Amino acid sequence: MMTFAESLFQKIPTVYYQLFYDECEPVWIINSEEVQLVENVPQYYPPLPDPPKPAAPPPKPEAPAPTVVKVPMCCDACEDRVYSTFKNIKGVEKISCDWTEQKVVVTGPVSQQEVLAACRKMFKHSTLWK
Repeated sequence: MMTFAESLFQKIPTVYYQLFYDECEPVWIINSEEVQLVENVPQYYPPLPDPPKPAAPPPKPEAPAPTVVKVPMCCDACEDRVYSTFKNIKGVEKISCDWTEQKVVVTGPVSQQEVLAACRKMFKHSTLWK
């Protein structure tokens, strides 16, 4: 039994032919007409790697611990003074005051020294809570 290519060469013996590779499969080009040489040609190139997986999002930074300061307050006016001072400081997210316990809790990415310095401007005997 003759292959397709052999039968083609017997019918047209004077045709100039060349072997070209198109999309990893050999193709015979005869008189500018494409003729498939073989079906199910094995893959000549290795398969493409899997696309990269998307990178995991970076972990969220932990919220800083709240700063607790002992402030000598005597009334609601002192408490209001503390609120008005800390609402102007950049980075302060939450302020909690209790003048009966003389305690101020400041939440946000603000350093302890910055909170203590602001308290000492208002009340000179302010200290960090122990």
